Amino acid sequence: MKINSRRKGKAAEREVARLLEVWWGGVEPGIKFRSTPLSGGFSTPDVRGAFEMAGDLMTTAESFPYCVEVKHRQNWSEKTFVAGKKSPLWSWWKQAQKSALEENKIPLLIFRKNRMEWRVIIPEETMSRLSVCEPCHVWPEFKFDVGLHPVCYWAKDFLK
Repeated sequence: MKINSRRKGKAAEREVARLLEVWWGGVEPGIKFRSTPLSGGFSTPDVRGAFEMAGDLMTTAESFPYCVEVKHRQNWSEKTFVAGKKSPLWSWWKQAQKSALEENKIPLLIFRKNRMEWRVIIPEETMSRLSVCEPCHVWPEFKFDVGLHPVCYWAKDFLK
């Protein structure tokens, strides 16, 4: 059976949107998260930024400081990622940073593989100010450019 990656991606976005609604709903009750429309009209950074529609999810929350990228992919190695070696995750992290820059927000990458729990990557500098929970992965250094230094959390802990 062939997997429809677009359908899988949209389902992942809906699942993460529900998680974020519960989490951020404690700050702003009644808020909604939805997938960002990817039509041609939103194809340039200035247009996406003006409508605050960069990243994979948009929200009605006025104080939500994050630009969210969601990835539900199989093509990465857990071992390589945890070791901080070259991985598709780092290109996703760069994408999250680029999208966040368009909106002047904090990048938030939420990702997983099939049958694994969601994880969150956020800039280390942001988390050092929040002290939410203990990270599941920290990388003291990289031998390649990843932009803002990442810290990884299990989503279930981060979104408490």
